[in-house]
Amino acid sequence: MPSLPRPTRFIVAVLALAVAAGLTAARDTGRLRPVLALSVLGFALAGVYAIVGAPDVALVAVVIETVLTIVFVAVFARLPATAVVEPGSGSGRGLGRYRNAAAGVVAGASAFAVIWAALSRPPLGPPDAAAQIGLTPDAHGGDVVTVILADFRGLDTMVEITVLAVAIVGVVSLLRRGITQ
Repeated sequence: MPSLPRPTRFIVAVLALAVAAGLTAARDTGRLRPVLALSVLGFALAGVYAIVGAPDVALVAVVIETVLTIVFVAVFARLPATAVVEPGSGSGRGLGRYRNAAAGVVAGASAFAVIWAALSRPPLGPPDAAAQIGLTPDAHGGDVVTVILADFRGLDTMVEITVLAVAIVGVVSLLRRGITQ
């Protein structure tokens, strides 16, 4: 078996760390360790982005992971220490555990099938790259790459702001509820 180049070995090691963190987050029943494991997962993926030549995406991933980790830890700190389980409601044991595992497998397989189908189909019409390049001056860009990146980054920033706003609203509502009780 041929030896992998140095950057590829590092990517494989970081992805192995990401898989371990994902499994830890999925299997742990606590609160803090899954949040920290998901944070490690996000930071590991940011490391992969940096290695493959996307430092801007890596920087955004580091910022988002840091903020979300702080938000999750703050929210979990405000929650009660134990959950109230009604008798007969099921506490994640027995049949409920298998139902949840089956639902996760079905959801994962469905997502994989949809993504595979979307990425595997051929384009519907002839390529219209020349037409898109011709529209570049109308979008006030110097070249087509700048216009495309500006559009995608604008949408990406809008979604990131929405996620942070929802997290902030959640934290504020939990803090207000904790103050009034």
